[in-house]
Amino acid sequence: MTNQNTVRWKTRCQAQFARVVHRILATTYHLGGDSVYAVQRAAGTKEGRCIYACWHGDIWNLIEFLRGHGTGAIVSQHSDGEIIARVLKSYAFTLARGSSTRGGARALLDFTRMASEMKGDLVITVDGPRGPAREVKDGILYAASRSGLPVVPMGYWTSRFWKMNSWDSMAIGKPFAEVKMALGDEIAIPAELSIEELRQEYRQTVTEGLVQAAERAEMLGREPEATAS
Repeated sequence: MTNQNTVRWKTRCQAQFARVVHRILATTYHLGGDSVYAVQRAAGTKEGRCIYACWHGDIWNLIEFLRGHGTGAIVSQHSDGEIIARVLKSYAFTLARGSSTRGGARALLDFTRMASEMKGDLVITVDGPRGPAREVKDGILYAASRSGLPVVPMGYWTSRFWKMNSWDSMAIGKPFAEVKMALGDEIAIPAELSIEELRQEYRQTVTEGLVQAAERAEMLGREPEATAS
């Protein structure tokens, strides 16, 4: 077996293992918080459709909120992305493959096609495919600008989790964990700006939106404790 075939075989096994573990764990989670349809009900561009933005390390705990809604995703062609892609595909996500860090690359071309053809929303892990963790890359900015879809930050809180020893410190909810999801405000990004202008004017805005969504999700998760006291 060649090295390339070995890598492919290893990736397939890892993806299958991740899919099975996610399905087993996710069936035990107690989900709550915002609905992904909250944005669709709001008056806005593109009939309420949007691009959900989340951190790479949060995707495990957010899949359950997005699956079953005809969601599309941009996933890198890196080996880590291949594992995520196989898990998402098993949940009937529509995928565009390619690095979201390359503004004009294949993933973006596929994304613009998906944005025009799909009825559902899309999601991008904004610091993928390899980090630095929790640093917004150009892909989400360029994709939102050129597609005309607003960005909606996603945040989550979970009561019990494992922290992976990976570049993104991915969190995996433990069995029977409470998982709360919160959506930030829509961020409309103009089409006429250059990539440098997008970085200067909207990178921090998206970052702050993600932080605020995570804080709100934690607030939702802590509410029962506050009420009990």
